Parts: sequence; structure tokens; C-alpha cells
Amino acid sequence: METTLIGIGGINLRIKLPERSFQLDESYLPFLVHSVSTIGEWDVHPEPIPQSIMLLDNRSRTSRIRDIRQSNGKLLFRLWWEPYAPAPWKAAIMEPAGNQGEIWLNQREEESLSYPLFAIDLLIFPYLLISNSGIIIHTAAVKTEAGVYLFPAPSGGGKSTWSDLMAAHPEWTVLGEDKVIVRKVNNSYQVFGTPWNPRPEYRGDDHAPLIGIYFLRHGRENRISKIGKADIAKKLLQAAALPFQKRDELDKVLTIIDEIAQTVPAYQFGFRPDQSALDYFQCFI
Repeated sequence: METTLIGIGGINLRIKLPERSFQLDESYLPFLVHSVSTIGEWDVHPEPIPQSIMLLDNRSRTSRIRDIRQSNGKLLFRLWWEPYAPAPWKAAIMEPAGNQGEIWLNQREEESLSYPLFAIDLLIFPYLLISNSGIIIHTAAVKTEAGVYLFPAPSGGGKSTWSDLMAAHPEWTVLGEDKVIVRKVNNSYQVFGTPWNPRPEYRGDDHAPLIGIYFLRHGRENRISKIGKADIAKKLLQAAALPFQKRDELDKVLTIIDEIAQTVPAYQFGFRPDQSALDYFQCFI
């Protein structure tokens, strides 16, 4: 049994891997930590997914490749390779508090190395984070000397383009081009980098206080305009990864989003995909 410690969003987890053929994928390398107190412990099992989990109420799944439900007071996560596959690819069970869990996976015959957290982590973490006052937001993010600015946008809305423009600034650090964690720590909201960004250069364990939000959209000209509190909350809700299976947890997310909307300045940012947008943003802030 090998033990690996990771720290994501300021939350430290002990991952117990059964043998060397089970590893964390490369996206987790920047998040390895050493000799720290842990909040949670997850066991990875070398044996196949138990039948009781694999076949649980499959009739309700239809064409979905993921399934999250409550079972015997715990949360059950299942992930399939493809729609209508007869058995899950991965499954996990998490205690209500999120500090203990177990993961199983069905290895394919040609696989000599397995990555137990890959893909199923994004099902688990929204539930684990909310117990620690945190949420995942689909957004680009940059750390400046003053703090972190978020740039949420729908798919194709400019997050990666804007991340590349910000990365050219010598004094800024791009914390993510697609997903970051926003978590309340000591009465202020901090933004953390995550492993869940497509390109390695935008995966890092850095963090800093949240000081502004700019909702991106492509435009013919660069223009930043103020938006109302209700619109801020609505747009953040659309960008957040939500724990739908537990009403009380969903209520916690809504509380976090409302508090951010009430306390953090936010704007609509129409931008041209070139250096002029970066110059315009720098002048604005």
C-alpha cells in the first residue's frame, strides 16, 4: 500500500494506492504535499467494482455516462466509458462529511497503469468542497499583486484566449483557464488553482484573495460595464459545479454565490482577442 498526499483548494487528502500500477495522473503533480495534517482519506481498491454498486438501479441511467445518488446515507458516484455500457468504469462512495471515501475501477485488459482519480474526481470534488465552504467555478483566473480576478464564460466564450493574453504579462500568474476553486478561508474568499485545466502551464497550487469578477464575451470593441447583484449571482450560478443530489449542500452553494455577488465587484467584459484587450483591462483596474 502506497500513500500519496495531495492538497487542492487548501484541503489536504491522503490517497491510499494499493500498488505501483495505480498512480495519480500528471495533472496532480503540482498538488503533491508532504508531512501535513490531512482532512480526508480515500482508499483505492485493486479489486473490481462490487456487484451491489455496479448494478444498482441501472434502469434509470438511460444514456447518461455519469450517475450520482444517495445510498445508505452515503454518496455514490458512478462513471461509465460510454452510454449504455453494461458496467461502470469507475465508482466511488463518500461519507456525508466528505472526509472518508473509497474508489473502485474496472481496468481494461490492455491497461498496465491505472489513474483512479481521473474523470471521477470532478464528480466527487463539488461535494467534498462544499463541506469546506468551497465551490468549483468554470472560469479563467489571474493572480496579480493585488489579488485574483475571475473571468467566467461559457464554452467558447474566450477563457483560453484571455488566459493566453494574461500569461504574457510578466507580473501576473494564470491560476486557471477553465476551472478554479473559490473557498471561504478566515472570512474572505480565496481562489485556488486546480488540476482540472486542459494545459499543464495553467495548473498550479497557488492562491490569493478574490478581488474582482469579469464575465467574458467576445466583442468588436473592448468594453467593461457594471452589472447588478442579481445578474452577478445568476451568472455565477451558471458557471458553478453544483451538488444537485443534496438539497442542503445546494443551499450552501447558493449562500456562497450570493455572498460573493454582494461583496465582490463584478462587470461584463466584451473584449477583442488581441493585445488591445489586455491594455484596456490594465487601464481599467
